Amino acid sequence: LVTMRYTILVPMITARYNHATAVLDSKLFVMGGFNGSDSLSSVECLDLEQGQWLEVAPMITAWMNHGAAVLGGNIFVAGGENREGGVGNSVESFDAATNQWTAVTPMNTRRWGHGLVSAQGKLFAVGGYNPQDGFLSSVECFDPSTRVWSNIAALRNARSSPAVAVVGDKLYAIGGSSSKGQCVN
Repeated sequence: LVTMRYTILVPMITARYNHATAVLDSKLFVMGGFNGSDSLSSVECLDLEQGQWLEVAPMITAWMNHGAAVLGGNIFVAGGENREGGVGNSVESFDAATNQWTAVTPMNTRRWGHGLVSAQGKLFAVGGYNPQDGFLSSVECFDPSTRVWSNIAALRNARSSPAVAVVGDKLYAIGGSSSKGQCVN
């Protein structure tokens, strides 16, 4: 950001797209995705100081188009779809210190293409898509102290693939795709 230039890094071990990323302890983690023929459970970690990718423990389930966020020193991965078109509501937590994934309380709604963000000590799953309900306006909140997902105020417009961000005490859902196949602004 200081030089306003990109630097080409060492390529990932496995080429992939529709994956999730998260930063934990100054390391960049890349989880799941699609390699052109199958959904992936593999996870890679880029040590930014060493400039080297390392494989870490794979996720419990292979997903693409899933969400990832850091909460309480762990990486959480939620929802997604698999190659066969199955849509999930499962949630997993990665502890980098033990290199282990643990299943967490599943979301109430199966979704892929949703935004996942952490704020105020909670996780928020925003929008997305599933074949039964189509494009989703629902938003769920996970409280790790109770281990419960609760539905909160829905988005005004149903959408998949929104970018989500938190600034101060507000959560923003930006853009995405609507049920009419159009971009949402």
